[in-house]
Amino acid sequence: RRRLGSRGAFFAGFGALLILMAIICIDSLHTLGAYETNNTQIRQDFSYRERTLQQVRTGLFETGNIARDYISIESDPHAQEMLRAKFQSIHNETTASLNACIQSLPTGKRERFQVLSMEMEEYWSMIGPIFALGAKEKKELGNSVIRRDVLTEHAEILAIAKQISTVNHDDLKESERRIAEVFAQFRRRLLMVATIAFSFGL
Repeated sequence: RRRLGSRGAFFAGFGALLILMAIICIDSLHTLGAYETNNTQIRQDFSYRERTLQQVRTGLFETGNIARDYISIESDPHAQEMLRAKFQSIHNETTASLNACIQSLPTGKRERFQVLSMEMEEYWSMIGPIFALGAKEKKELGNSVIRRDVLTEHAEILAIAKQISTVNHDDLKESERRIAEVFAQFRRRLLMVATIAFSFGL
């Protein structure tokens, strides 16, 4: 009986120790998996938003240059048509990317991008009619619209894009801070369970 009792106590204690070790392993794997998933998703979302903003900026500069080139061309229908097609392609791609980005965002984070989208629509409606002008109308137009209205709209859109980029960086820092807090809690929990397991083993 003593022998059986000793063995029972030994196996019970060793089994409990194994259970505690299993709990530590399972909790560690779960926490590390959640950390890896969240960290990857946060950085992917941040990069996606930044790429969209960069595409907006690039679209602004490229279409501004295209409009200036179009105004300067007097009698080359083929070149004018190529510039129209290039402008329309950039317009479509930029608008589609911006709309897709807005749809991918949580409802509470869409407002700034929606403001940017409305400003872009204002820009497209302002610069688009330039590509329908004839040679005579272009001469009368000169560069006044490009220099005044379009460049003003450029500045407004770039300011909005900069604000959004700043918010994106702040969101990234906040997300990293929350992840660090979760990891700190995990370390404390791991230390507590390990201490219990070690004490029980002794």
